Amino acid sequence: KAFVMAEFGVTEGFTHTDAVVLNIEEKTVEQGGRTAIPDTSARCPEDILKIITAMEQNMTDLFTGRIQPNSPAVVNADGMLSLSIPAGALPSAADIAIRRVTDTGGLMGWFPGLRLLSPVYDIKLANGIKPVLPVTVNFRLGAGYTADNGNIAFYKLDEETGAWEYIGGSIDINGVISVRLSGFSKYAVIENSDLRLFKDITPGRWSKDPIYSLTYLKIVEGEEQRGTYCFYPERNITRAEFIKMLCASLDLDKLDTNDVKLPFSDTARIPGWAAGYIRPAYKYGLVEGRTDNGRVLADADKNITREEACAILGRTLDISARPGRAYFSDRSSISEYALNYIDVLADMGVVNGNTDNTFRPGSLLTREEAAAIIDRYLKARQARK
Repeated sequence: KAFVMAEFGVTEGFTHTDAVVLNIEEKTVEQGGRTAIPDTSARCPEDILKIITAMEQNMTDLFTGRIQPNSPAVVNADGMLSLSIPAGALPSAADIAIRRVTDTGGLMGWFPGLRLLSPVYDIKLANGIKPVLPVTVNFRLGAGYTADNGNIAFYKLDEETGAWEYIGGSIDINGVISVRLSGFSKYAVIENSDLRLFKDITPGRWSKDPIYSLTYLKIVEGEEQRGTYCFYPERNITRAEFIKMLCASLDLDKLDTNDVKLPFSDTARIPGWAAGYIRPAYKYGLVEGRTDNGRVLADADKNITREEACAILGRTLDISARPGRAYFSDRSSISEYALNYIDVLADMGVVNGNTDNTFRPGSLLTREEAAAIIDRYLKARQARK
């Protein structure tokens, strides 16, 4: 049994949100000869669901208005919140509504270490319209908050799981935190005193937000060096490390796969810490190994290429997934086994390629690139549900 937040259309431009009880029957399905990956996503605890449902009845309207698709717009609300909407961000004219939650009903008591630095804001576009370009959201924290690190960030309230999702953001010298959003929901600025910070992840680093997003989820940990932690973002990531990162993000390492026999010629060389991730990756068809002189190798300690990582990641998707178009000017150099996966992931916004529209499939993947890909994958996967 699960509780799902459902939105009902009442009249034009007005909806009602309530909880719906569903009975769920779990099944394992074969996909093209592969065992389907079980859905291990958490369900929203009933107590948290009740709080979220009650929050819907405790809202203050801050702004309503119509945004035109071909004109830039700035929306100010609550004296502290602003949205910068670029021209072309919306596919058509849309009504936007911003509301402030007036009573969080003890919600934060479920999240030790997290402290609200802003109200919870509910931002919605009418009729299910979604932005096609990122929208910048700014919140004025004040002069006392000028340290730009991962401890303070925008978070999104996931109403299906009842959890806060790390989004990120950067803080300027005036104490304004800004973030670019690809969709609207319930958001708040939160200080996380328990989040592990890395000495080598500087405030302006492009990969800061995805790295701390995965850190918040306990998917990556970094390495301890004399009392501080480092992530080593530019270091190449091995096949075992990437598989661990992906399996941990899907909770596959929590499944009992001790009876799985790995067929690789170099199974004995797989590090002990990696075996618990490679077994489920093999069981669910994510890893097929590298072929070398008739042998199939796990090559766990070898660095992974960009196309290999995309193939492993792509095998988590529905086997029938097809891209909307072809991507990348060097697609002729992409191995056939990886080509469809790379196009599908590009369609989802998970991989972007390089500024010259190349993918460079044989290039080695770095740790920060892996974190960015998996973070985008998790967010795109959640948005598809």
